[in-house]
Amino acid sequence: TIDTVAQELGVSIRQLQRACAEECGSSPVTLRRRLLAQKARELMDQGMIPSLVSQQLGFTHSGHLHRLLRSVQT
Repeated sequence: TIDTVAQELGVSIRQLQRACAEECGSSPVTLRRRLLAQKARELMDQGMIPSLVSQQLGFTHSGHLHRLLRSVQT
């Protein structure tokens, strides 16, 4: 989670949000979603079926993965 990332970096959530906005132009949540979508597409390009990709990336239902992929443009 974003809370965990902030803790591991030793900063507050707000400091992490500001740094992400300044450096990447996006929120931590948006960056995380983009990275998840990128990884999912890579795995599927390698031939992994969506249900296994969904499971490997921690989604509880493959529908959540499909919704993410539709909402995040490459």
